[in-house]
Amino acid sequence: TCTRETLAATTGDRIPEGAAVLAGHGVRVGVWRWPQDPALPALACAADPVRLAATLRAAGLRRDDVPQVRMRAYRPGRRAVLEVSGGGPRLYVKVVRPGTVEALRERHELLATHVPVPRPLATTDDGMLVLSECAGTSMRSQLSRDLAVPSPAGLDALLDALPPALLDMPRRSTHLERVPHFAAVLAATAVAGEADRALLDAVAAALAAADPGTHPDVAVHGDFYDGQLLCSDHRVTGLVDVDTAGPGHRIDEWATLLAHLSVLA
Repeated sequence: TCTRETLAATTGDRIPEGAAVLAGHGVRVGVWRWPQDPALPALACAADPVRLAATLRAAGLRRDDVPQVRMRAYRPGRRAVLEVSGGGPRLYVKVVRPGTVEALRERHELLATHVPVPRPLATTDDGMLVLSECAGTSMRSQLSRDLAVPSPAGLDALLDALPPALLDMPRRSTHLERVPHFAAVLAATAVAGEADRALLDAVAAALAAADPGTHPDVAVHGDFYDGQLLCSDHRVTGLVDVDTAGPGHRIDEWATLLAHLSVLA
């Protein structure tokens, strides 16, 4: 019998406990097979339609039929998002590390009274968060088909509606503060020759020397771009992936959106 398997591998301090570790020549690599992610113990259940249906029934979310489960996103060792359809309303299951699931649920509950985020429906102790579906189509899809999207003023109003209570959440570093990290990732994955490396070093040095200006801490989404926004005509109908919502700088929200739009263009 032939099967197709998906394997994940990581090195350094991101090897989770429970991964199979291969070592040699001074390098240690942690390996596991989807969906047996040692850092996301709920993933094996979430990816199994029969086990997931039983979990949903136990949470009072009736699923008499075995649902269809489709993976929408997976960041090994960090989080996964699965779409659940059939036998009832479409749901989304987000799988995170067990120690973060309650904080994520609280963030959704806080935001749901101010902006159109998915409503949290159930959680499990091992890191599963069940979310409702938001109406609308992704702004990225709308743009790719030359259809109507929200105006900049509408997006600004959405950001203004984020609750001030987010300022009590942990603060992420700003984009400029993260330049050394971004440069290191590019150097390891995308820079092929000495000329490219020199250019990367020059850009990183220029950004390190740039005047960051003075920007107040405000409530931000933290990863604000067209793929996170659902819309209908010119209205925003959904804001998803709020894991990073908290205090930050509004200018970084616009920088994130503009960078993604430039790649899309």
